[in-house]
Amino acid sequence: QVYMSGTANWGGGGIGNYLKAKLMWDPKADVAALADEYLIRAYGPMAGPVMIELDAALDDATKRHYQKEKRASYTMTPDVLRGIYSDGYAALEAKFLSAKAAAASPAQSARLVMYEKGMILLNANLRRAGMLAADQRSPLYRTDEQIDQLLADPATAVATGASSADAAGQGKALRVHLADPAPPAPATPPKPTPYLLRGPTRTLLHVDRDEEVRVTFVAVPKSAQRIPYVVHDLLGRKITSGAVQQDGFVKFAGSQGQTYVMEIEGRSPTYAFKVDGCRYAVRSARPDHNGIHMLSRTTPLYVYVPPGAAANSVAVILSTASPGETAAADVLTPTGEVAGSLDTSKQPAMRFVLPIKPGAGAVESGFWTVRFKKPAAGAVDDVYLDVAGSASPWLGIQPEHLLGADATE
Repeated sequence: QVYMSGTANWGGGGIGNYLKAKLMWDPKADVAALADEYLIRAYGPMAGPVMIELDAALDDATKRHYQKEKRASYTMTPDVLRGIYSDGYAALEAKFLSAKAAAASPAQSARLVMYEKGMILLNANLRRAGMLAADQRSPLYRTDEQIDQLLADPATAVATGASSADAAGQGKALRVHLADPAPPAPATPPKPTPYLLRGPTRTLLHVDRDEEVRVTFVAVPKSAQRIPYVVHDLLGRKITSGAVQQDGFVKFAGSQGQTYVMEIEGRSPTYAFKVDGCRYAVRSARPDHNGIHMLSRTTPLYVYVPPGAAANSVAVILSTASPGETAAADVLTPTGEVAGSLDTSKQPAMRFVLPIKPGAGAVESGFWTVRFKKPAAGAVDDVYLDVAGSASPWLGIQPEHLLGADATE
């Protein structure tokens, strides 16, 4: 099995994309020689050798960290940030600034500007994690407001893989279909547990009466960049936007009967939030997923099935991406009975078709619960829950604020 992917981070990740493309043609090629070839071709005969030194320093620091920390994964944690970047940051910055000054052509300078965006975000993340003093004399120092502006620049998404929400403030118009009357929550929902969402999401926020809507980000890794968001109405008109960190919040005045959309963007932000003042449902904003992507920590999720769903018309799919990564869950009916189970220990994706209600000839309508549990084998990391068929892909997280809804552009 081959598990390989490129990166949207063309500033610092261009070398990785180059190597992967070359090795697909010749798996026995000299990796070190290819890396040097890329750095010279990308940054030129003057800046390239300095970037080779910088790349070698990062490579050595990465090897030392992973040889020492046997349980470390690819996830950017405070320990990874400290172990690879913190101690040697001053030398990395000095080498980069030397390379930038040595660029001999506009194309080389442009590529180094892309790399610089990643260095600026690294500087900010190290400061935010308390691993670097706030030295305003550094050419790479930026204030929080300047970081927000950097993330709002579409070029940042190409350079670093990070992006802000639509800087123009105009989202896509949505047509929302609300369940009427609102279906009740399960009578005895399982206890919510700490969780992490990964990747961009869209959240429907429906306000039942005039009041403030508040979305508090209760889990954002210290090593993470500020997470950009935008809230707009169903016509795509911006209500508010910005970027948040741990314990940061989004708030706005909600109007009775109105539905709003909160969009979280970026290549792979990691976060969890709780909502007050409205009912809500969330789904992935990535085109290749029709549900939710969670990382390492899961919580019960709620799937809304509308009345009249025919037999074999609704399925939930549990999947895990990488070899050795697994997940498992029970699927509960709206009345709390276990209807079936899913476990990816033996295959990377499992599909469960919701059964019809005895004597009704249709799938029981209401909120079905996906209750995660320990898999038979493997480790829980990237977990995907998708919905297929006539049920809504917009999933509930907080049982006291469930929203039965679907939306189309």
